[in-house]
Amino acid sequence: MTRIQLKYQPDYENYLAVNHAATFNAPTIVLIVLMGIVTLVTILGLALGWLNADTNQLLLYLLPPGTFIFFLIYTPINLRRRVKQATEQAKELSWHLSNSGITINEESESYKHK
Repeated sequence: MTRIQLKYQPDYENYLAVNHAATFNAPTIVLIVLMGIVTLVTILGLALGWLNADTNQLLLYLLPPGTFIFFLIYTPINLRRRVKQATEQAKELSWHLSNSGITINEESESYKHK
Protein backbone atom coordinates (compact mmCIF):
# COMPACT_ATOMS: atom_id res chain seq x y z
CA MET A 1 0.00 0.00 0.00
CA THR A 2 1.45 3.31 -1.07
CA ARG A 3 0.94 6.40 1.08
CA ILE A 4 2.06 9.95 0.49
CA GLN A 5 1.57 12.80 2.91
CA LEU A 6 1.98 16.47 1.96
CA LYS A 7 1.83 19.36 4.45
CA TYR A 8 1.79 23.03 3.58
CA GLN A 9 1.50 26.19 5.64
CA PRO A 10 1.69 29.39 3.57
CA ASP A 11 3.93 32.07 5.02
CA TYR A 12 4.43 35.80 4.45
CA GLU A 13 6.72 35.33 1.43
CA ASN A 14 4.25 32.95 -0.27
CA TYR A 15 1.34 35.37 0.06
CA LEU A 16 3.52 38.30 -0.98
CA ALA A 17 4.66 36.51 -4.15
CA VAL A 18 1.09 35.62 -5.16
CA ASN A 19 -0.30 39.10 -4.47
CA HIS A 20 2.66 40.77 -6.15
CA ALA A 21 2.15 38.66 -9.28
CA ALA A 22 -1.56 39.51 -9.33
CA THR A 23 -0.98 43.23 -8.68
CA PHE A 24 2.10 43.96 -10.78
CA ASN A 25 1.48 41.91 -13.92
CA ALA A 26 2.52 43.01 -17.44
CA PRO A 27 -0.61 45.06 -18.33
CA THR A 28 -0.41 46.85 -15.00
CA ILE A 29 3.26 47.71 -15.52
CA VAL A 30 2.45 49.15 -18.98
CA LEU A 31 -0.36 51.23 -17.46
CA ILE A 32 1.94 52.48 -14.67
CA VAL A 33 4.58 53.55 -17.20
CA LEU A 34 2.02 55.33 -19.42
CA MET A 35 0.40 57.10 -16.46
CA GLY A 36 3.86 58.04 -15.18
CA ILE A 37 4.71 59.68 -18.51
CA VAL A 38 1.39 61.55 -18.58
CA THR A 39 1.95 62.67 -14.98
CA LEU A 40 5.46 63.94 -15.67
CA VAL A 41 4.41 65.78 -18.83
CA THR A 42 1.43 67.38 -17.06
CA ILE A 43 3.43 68.52 -14.03
CA LEU A 44 6.33 69.75 -16.18
CA GLY A 45 3.89 71.48 -18.53
CA LEU A 46 2.26 73.31 -15.65
CA ALA A 47 5.58 74.19 -14.00
CA LEU A 48 7.30 75.40 -17.17
CA GLY A 49 4.27 77.16 -18.62
CA TRP A 50 3.68 74.81 -21.55
CA LEU A 51 0.08 74.37 -20.39
CA ASN A 52 -1.97 77.48 -19.76
CA ALA A 53 -4.29 76.38 -16.99
CA ASP A 54 -6.97 78.63 -15.67
CA THR A 55 -7.01 78.66 -11.87
CA ASN A 56 -10.60 77.41 -12.06
CA GLN A 57 -9.50 74.42 -14.16
CA LEU A 58 -6.24 73.70 -12.34
CA LEU A 59 -7.87 70.83 -10.41
CA LEU A 60 -8.73 69.11 -13.70
CA TYR A 61 -5.05 69.18 -14.67
CA LEU A 62 -3.77 68.03 -11.27
CA LEU A 63 -6.38 65.39 -10.40
CA PRO A 64 -5.10 62.60 -12.73
CA PRO A 65 -1.42 63.00 -11.71
CA GLY A 66 -2.41 63.31 -8.06
CA THR A 67 -4.51 60.15 -8.26
CA PHE A 68 -1.69 58.30 -9.98
CA ILE A 69 0.87 59.37 -7.36
CA PHE A 70 -1.55 58.42 -4.54
CA PHE A 71 -2.09 54.91 -5.90
CA LEU A 72 1.61 54.49 -6.67
CA ILE A 73 2.28 54.99 -2.94
CA TYR A 74 -0.90 53.32 -1.62
CA THR A 75 -0.73 50.05 -3.58
CA PRO A 76 2.51 48.63 -2.07
CA ILE A 77 1.46 49.68 1.45
CA ASN A 78 -1.98 48.10 1.04
CA LEU A 79 -0.47 44.97 -0.53
CA ARG A 80 1.82 44.37 2.45
CA ARG A 81 -1.04 45.01 4.90
CA ARG A 82 -3.28 42.45 3.13
CA VAL A 83 -0.44 39.92 3.03
CA LYS A 84 0.20 40.34 6.75
CA GLN A 85 -3.52 39.75 7.49
CA ALA A 86 -3.61 36.67 5.25
CA THR A 87 -0.50 35.26 6.94
CA GLU A 88 -2.06 35.66 10.37
CA GLN A 89 -5.16 33.78 9.19
CA ALA A 90 -3.26 31.04 7.32
CA LYS A 91 -4.14 27.46 8.07
CA GLU A 92 -1.97 24.40 7.69
CA LEU A 93 -3.16 22.07 4.95
CA SER A 94 -2.24 18.44 4.63
CA TRP A 95 -3.04 15.91 1.93
CA HIS A 96 -2.88 12.17 2.55
CA LEU A 97 -2.78 10.13 -0.64
CA SER A 98 -3.25 6.39 -0.49
CA ASN A 99 -4.80 3.56 -2.50
CA SER A 100 -8.12 4.14 -0.75
CA GLY A 101 -8.34 7.81 -1.80
CA ILE A 102 -7.35 11.32 -0.85
CA THR A 103 -7.90 12.90 2.55
CA ILE A 104 -7.52 16.67 2.88
CA ASN A 105 -7.12 18.05 6.39
CA GLU A 106 -7.55 21.75 7.03
CA GLU A 107 -7.27 22.68 10.74
CA SER A 108 -10.35 20.99 12.26
CA GLU A 109 -12.04 19.97 8.98
CA SER A 110 -11.37 16.84 6.95
CA TYR A 111 -12.51 15.90 3.44
CA LYS A 112 -12.27 12.40 1.98
CA HIS A 113 -12.41 11.57 -1.70
CA LYS A 114 -12.30 8.00 -3.06
